[in-house]
Amino acid sequence: NSDLSIKIKVPENISIVNQNFSPIVKDGSIIYNTILTNDKIFILKLKNMKNERIYTYLAFIGAIAFFAAGIYIVFDTFIKTRNIDFTWASNIFLGIAGVLFIAGGYLHNLAKEKEADLFSD
Repeated sequence: NSDLSIKIKVPENISIVNQNFSPIVKDGSIIYNTILTNDKIFILKLKNMKNERIYTYLAFIGAIAFFAAGIYIVFDTFIKTRNIDFTWASNIFLGIAGVLFIAGGYLHNLAKEKEADLFSD
């Protein structure tokens, strides 16, 4: 039989860094189906994502969402009144976006420092 089917279940904090084949990644599983016509060597490099990296992504996604909400309020006010008016609501959303951007930058640097420590002697 020359059919090959591989399914690897990984935790959420594991991601694929590099591979020499094209798997399907779905619901925390790495799935690969093929017909073997000759010998193959499969290389799959996985990386454990640190919590700091995940928090960095969440902070930046939150910052973008709050920024979009604040700009939407300003834009909506401009469409209705033809005046650019930063209301209290838009100021709060834009302020939260700024705090999240700063937090994301801090967490990004923290994650990079921890990753650098892993590879130092």
